[in-house]
Amino acid sequence: MKRLFAFLFITIILLTACQSKTLYFEGASQNWYGKIRVIQTEDTQEQNFTLKYEGSNLKSITGKEIKYRIEAESGITEGMGTLSNGGVLQSQDFGDMCSGCAFIQQNTVITMTVEWDEETESIELKNE
Repeated sequence: MKRLFAFLFITIILLTACQSKTLYFEGASQNWYGKIRVIQTEDTQEQNFTLKYEGSNLKSITGKEIKYRIEAESGITEGMGTLSNGGVLQSQDFGDMCSGCAFIQQNTVITMTVEWDEETESIELKNE
């Protein structure tokens, strides 16, 4: 009986320690659709995003450099990238996996600003 109790106790501790929470934030503007996935464990947070051009001039911007800025209460990330033939820019990890940092909360509104061909649009991303 003691072994069973010890086994159950250890199993519960391990399951609790390994739990993670995934949040999805998405939004759209006139020409862009953005989605951010945030994976949080007990003490780490990892983020990645997808940015897709949905405007009418895809051919003119495919292969060109796109600037982006992502702002949340937990911080700001900026970068550049090139759209794929399908008009998509993805980042596997736009902010280093952080440990002990300020976590993005479910009710956070994230602002993603996109610059291309001397144009700028902002997208408000909200939790799904």
